[in-house]
Amino acid sequence: MTERRPLITINAAQGLLARVAARDEDAVAEFYHTYADAVFRFIRRRINAPREDAEELTLDTFLSAIQLARTFEGRSSVFVWLCGIAKMRIARYVRDHSRLKQIPPNRLIYHDEETLRLFQEAAMSVDFPQEILERVEAQQLVRVMMNSLSEDEREALLLHYVEQMSIAEIAEMLHRSEKGVRNLLSRAKHKALQRAEAWRQRQAYE
Repeated sequence: MTERRPLITINAAQGLLARVAARDEDAVAEFYHTYADAVFRFIRRRINAPREDAEELTLDTFLSAIQLARTFEGRSSVFVWLCGIAKMRIARYVRDHSRLKQIPPNRLIYHDEETLRLFQEAAMSVDFPQEILERVEAQQLVRVMMNSLSEDEREALLLHYVEQMSIAEIAEMLHRSEKGVRNLLSRAKHKALQRAEAWRQRQAYE
């Protein structure tokens, strides 16, 4: 698992948000500059929509965060708090777009190459014969694994292995206990590996 580079220290982030709450224009600009790319990637990985829509959702997230800055209680990191706001914006976007309403929930994760690579590193612990991987891209296998999971299981894996969030941060995001998150991750990896092995066996006999 690749290590996530901290966006900003906890104390600095909380101090920055306090200045945002006071409507310090320099702080608002710094706040956006610090977190915008990470929030955009968080949104982009969760919705298969035009880039412009993801950019608009990112801006909406920050506008909401600026308005809500005074309510931040410090129970989670500022990034996790922003991701919570972004998830609410995503949910509203899905509700408002009839085309996306027709897409099954398990398709509402954007399978970009980086996300698939990280999922593959996280969930795959078996070696596949080279001739199989030559016939079918490894990314197809990861899609099969991802689609075997429930929405919460996929989200837990995505948060932990792609967004690089800690167990405590995921517990805050999913409103679960830390033990519950660990169990969710363990169950998700077990199911994904079972599906991967079944897929591998089918490919070996074709």
